[in-house]
Amino acid sequence: MSFESFRYIWDDVQSGLKRNKGASLASIILIFVAVTLIGGLLLMRLALEDTITYVESQISMKVYVEKGYDTEQLSSVLVENDFIQSVEVETGDEVLAGLSHFFMNREHLLDSFTNGAMNDAIKVHVTDASLIEEVARSLDGMQGIAEVIYPQEMAQTLYEWIKKVETYGSIIAIILLIIACMVAYIAFHLALYQREKEIRVKLLVGANPAHVRLQFLIEGFLLGLVGGILSLFSTFALFELVLHPIEQAVPFLIQLDSSNRIIVFSLQCIVSIVIGIGASFLATRKLIRDV
Repeated sequence: MSFESFRYIWDDVQSGLKRNKGASLASIILIFVAVTLIGGLLLMRLALEDTITYVESQISMKVYVEKGYDTEQLSSVLVENDFIQSVEVETGDEVLAGLSHFFMNREHLLDSFTNGAMNDAIKVHVTDASLIEEVARSLDGMQGIAEVIYPQEMAQTLYEWIKKVETYGSIIAIILLIIACMVAYIAFHLALYQREKEIRVKLLVGANPAHVRLQFLIEGFLLGLVGGILSLFSTFALFELVLHPIEQAVPFLIQLDSSNRIIVFSLQCIVSIVIGIGASFLATRKLIRDV
């Protein structure tokens, strides 16, 4: 494609966006809202990953093994019970590594709390969560078991809220993404309908259908890109104004490194662009072929 051809297509792109300002703006806003919600959920999920892992470990039961006992053998005995679904063995070093996230820059507190060592542990998943307290009592005092830790009411409540936020947030994000795709599709469909005669004349005089479609693909790319950039700034503001101050105040609770932020921001832009290009492609595929 020559530079002149591309410049001609670019002029048509600008003209098309101007003619459909309302639909284009609605597409950008919906893409922005949907992708911002997705980015915010991902950031919070990544920031709370260590906390969620800890809470999940408390929703299951943790059995600490006395020194001198074979942890693997004890886990084999436990898993044979009908009320136990599965078990996972954690060495003392693995338990310490899991706790170290909550004592960032305060390692001396961890050492004083654990005396520099931890017993091996077995994470026990019961078949019925309502039986967890009864199972814990039955295991407590069993030979070879030093301590049984099972979830407290606060841990269960926090875990349930986290799951609800993730579930409902994901559903809302998916609905908004579908609506954004539909609005973008309608916008391009309307643009094609309004310019059907113009497109027909171009094709009759020998214009390449791929070049005609490229104009609308570029429009979709631009709408998605603008929506993605806006959502990126919004998500960055969420991190700087909300998550980052919390991370500084309680580093043992929330941690979010730069690589994770870059992944989230990149994913936002990619999803936005895919929505824009996908909607324009679906709208133009049949109409351009039939005119």
